[in-house]
Amino acid sequence: MGPSHHNQAIVDLLKPVDAGSGSAVEQTATALTRVIGQAAARPGDRLPSERELATLLNVSRTTLRQALQQLERTGLVTRRPGRAGGTFVGEPKVERDLRLYGGLPETLRRSGHEAGARVLLAAIVPADGRSADALGLVPGAPVYEVVRVRLSDGEPISLERSRFPAERFPGLLEYPLGQSLYQLLHERFGAGPARAVERLEAVLASAEEADALDLYPGAPLLAVERIAYDVDGRAIEMATDLFRGDRTRVVVWTDGGRDDESGTRHDRSDLPWPTAEERE
Repeated sequence: MGPSHHNQAIVDLLKPVDAGSGSAVEQTATALTRVIGQAAARPGDRLPSERELATLLNVSRTTLRQALQQLERTGLVTRRPGRAGGTFVGEPKVERDLRLYGGLPETLRRSGHEAGARVLLAAIVPADGRSADALGLVPGAPVYEVVRVRLSDGEPISLERSRFPAERFPGLLEYPLGQSLYQLLHERFGAGPARAVERLEAVLASAEEADALDLYPGAPLLAVERIAYDVDGRAIEMATDLFRGDRTRVVVWTDGGRDDESGTRHDRSDLPWPTAEERE
């Protein structure tokens, strides 16, 4: 994202909200959403100050802030603190479909984004108890730890910390680690993830995580803890991915199974799932 600039069209299009048309917060959020679209605002465009927005919309600062909080949760805007901060038009969210297991580069390409990575750490470390248990190792066994910031169109989208059993992948750190690690495992070691267990949790960014992701401390993140297994059922990766909450949306497809009167669960996994094109 290049240097932000003020979008004058937003100022020109903003009109006072109709106080008699329902919730002032909802009306304010709707007005801002409509104007950002009509102004053909681009990601990174700076909105007027809160004082100016409140004046143009004829609402209180409290109402405006509540509306901006709603829009920030949807990703339409982002807010940054500090002297260079303010409210900006947000980047489109990347959808992560939990049914389609694969690396982030594949997900980004499907969404029309350019994937990249910046390696922060690549080292051999002893497995702690948690890593050893997940990877089927004895505590202290050598594992490769790779920490990377994943990029979407050059901007940070996630902070990824992965651990791999060193004995299974000798010399892993000698290869370029800015590419897809799963592709690297397939091409160089004839192994890769066939399935995975992932657990999701909403967390707040620490100061270190916020710095890596170009956020403010306490910003919302989506934590995905993952253990990946090869075709033989052996664990080959333990990872924690921290996704920016303002850039990521999770998609879950259910199978429509149901319980009949006897309490028997009917699995309808035999039904055809929509293709990627149909889901669009």
